[in-house]
Amino acid sequence: MLADVRRMRRDGRPLPRDEIMASNPQRGDLMIFRRPGDREALPIAALLGEDLMTYQLPPLDQARVLRWRGRQLVLVGLEEVGSRKAPRVVVQAWWVQVVDVIEFQPQSLARPDSVHRRW
Repeated sequence: MLADVRRMRRDGRPLPRDEIMASNPQRGDLMIFRRPGDREALPIAALLGEDLMTYQLPPLDQARVLRWRGRQLVLVGLEEVGSRKAPRVVVQAWWVQVVDVIEFQPQSLARPDSVHRRW
């Protein structure tokens, strides 16, 4: 699903509400999945770019929905920070706002009368 995502923590510590609200969201395709072949694995949340292969944000391991209201939800999980040689795992939370796909349709598709002939 197309979504705008704001991080709610930095280095595992909660950010002030004002800072979260002022931050620019990352837009991408939000996916929640399990690693293939591992039925016991906890879900992973990933925000992917347009190519559906690059991460817009580091993925959340052991992701779960903390809150869900209408088109907004809060996901929490574990995020790896630091270098590849010495990564640290910290708690991270995402504030997710689902984006209405209709607002991104080309102008000709947004107005049915311009696409279909009137009879």
